[in-house]
Amino acid sequence: MNIETIIVQYFLEKDKYNLIDRKGILEFNYVDNQFFGSLEFIQMIAEMEDHFAIAFSDEHLKHPQFETVGGLINIIKSIQKEDRIESRTY
Repeated sequence: MNIETIIVQYFLEKDKYNLIDRKGILEFNYVDNQFFGSLEFIQMIAEMEDHFAIAFSDEHLKHPQFETVGGLINIIKSIQKEDRIESRTY
């Protein structure tokens, strides 16, 4: 499965109250919609880091793009791309 499929599936599985419009899921702002409680938010970050073998920086977590499903996907792709470039330079 690709990154987008995995993350979309993750959010749909966590959507207990049907807050997400499936057609607009990439634009869904999980912060503004209070989709996660604070502990669930930390758990989501940890799960994404573990699953994709990445580490979010403070800048990633503060970036407005981090608040939407599509933005989260883009950030993860960007981190993975950076990691591949860095691993080639060693």
